[in-house]
Amino acid sequence: MGFKVTYTNSPATQHGDQDAYEFLDRGILKITESTGKTSYLVMDFWNSLIADPGHEPGGTGGPAPDVLDTVPE
Repeated sequence: MGFKVTYTNSPATQHGDQDAYEFLDRGILKITESTGKTSYLVMDFWNSLIADPGHEPGGTGGPAPDVLDTVPE
């Protein structure tokens, strides 16, 4: 579960499960990568963010619950 960001004049970027995003005041998008790198994108620069189910703002993704249920103990 990750998320994809599309931009006004740049190619889209795909982010992984361990990356996080937040929507801040005035349309600023904050992206924190698993490497610790943080980016702040102003509203005019990014167009959309599409997240996989379960990858909520401020958190990271992970295996879907049905995948966790099948892990042997």
